[in-house]
Amino acid sequence: ELYKVFSRSNKPVVVTTPETAEMIKYASNAFLATKITFINEIANLCEQVGANALEVAAAMGKDGTLAFSLKTSSAQSELCVYNHKLEKIFAWECAQEKIFGAPMTVVESVVLANQRQKKLAAEKIMRRFPDGGVIALLGLSFKPETDDIRESPAVEIAGALLADGRYTVRMYDPKALENARRQL
Repeated sequence: ELYKVFSRSNKPVVVTTPETAEMIKYASNAFLATKITFINEIANLCEQVGANALEVAAAMGKDGTLAFSLKTSSAQSELCVYNHKLEKIFAWECAQEKIFGAPMTVVESVVLANQRQKKLAAEKIMRRFPDGGVIALLGLSFKPETDDIRESPAVEIAGALLADGRYTVRMYDPKALENARRQL
């Protein structure tokens, strides 16, 4: 009776041990973070050579082996995606490395690249508007429909712009605005 909802929705059910289930969850999150980091770096290169990052990502997913789901309302050159789960994943992976002696260098590199991507987004804004001005940030939480701003790239970008002193930052988020205001 409990699993009927899964069978009706055609979602796969995996029967396994609790240890394997936990590894599936963390490995899946780490792999998603790796895909996000990879396409961010490709987008950065696309910007330099004049290629369309959204078209590159879409074409990469055509054979079904590597799909990217990217949504953007701005120019493709401003593509900058961040995975909010990375710090949690990295802490867990580091603990596994220390306990079991299994190096996690790929995940470590992914975390560092994602941290760099947030700084790069703020730097892009500053290069595009070197004289300062009013910048609007829409969406402040790390994911829609929540007030949680932990590891929010928008809040970190706002902090960098405010610290620079040349920018007035106008922000809006239907759920996270007050938390962002308090943090900033």
